[in-house]
Amino acid sequence: MPPDTSVASRIDEAIPFLRQVGRSYPDDKGAWEQDIDKLHKLLHLTRYHHPTIKKHIFNLPINERTNDGHNHQGEQSLENYKHDYPFGPTYVRPIGVGQSIDLKHFIDVDSSTEWMPSLQVLTTLFLLASTVPLSVFSQVVVGGEKTLELLLRLGLVYLSSCDTTNKDEEW
Repeated sequence: MPPDTSVASRIDEAIPFLRQVGRSYPDDKGAWEQDIDKLHKLLHLTRYHHPTIKKHIFNLPINERTNDGHNHQGEQSLENYKHDYPFGPTYVRPIGVGQSIDLKHFIDVDSSTEWMPSLQVLTTLFLLASTVPLSVFSQVVVGGEKTLELLLRLGLVYLSSCDTTNKDEEW
């Protein structure tokens, strides 16, 4: 049986981190807004958008509109975007305690597409609720250590001290 990579099995370790959420910004709304802006830019750089995740991670079809040379202002009904918007038929269930993802096959650290490994890591963390080795995160996510520090400050990730299943294994 593959080792448990679920965040759910490490949730007790999150409590001290959760208690610190927001304390990085005591009375400094400007710093928080700057970090939110950095997060927005990170998600944009990694193409962390519903259609991109749907197409490149889960290999599901998307509505790729072509430019027919006409500017149809006013013809932007929801029907045109039904396959691109998050309320489309995409359902993802995060992994639970005792479950795992074969990260070596899911995260392509040698991808020729620059943004793909970052997208794969962020999808693994945020949608699938799986852990990712720190060394892999630092190596492939846009911004590496600075991105990790940003996500830690915002309380979106935490470091697991007891994680022996994903510790710097051979990739």
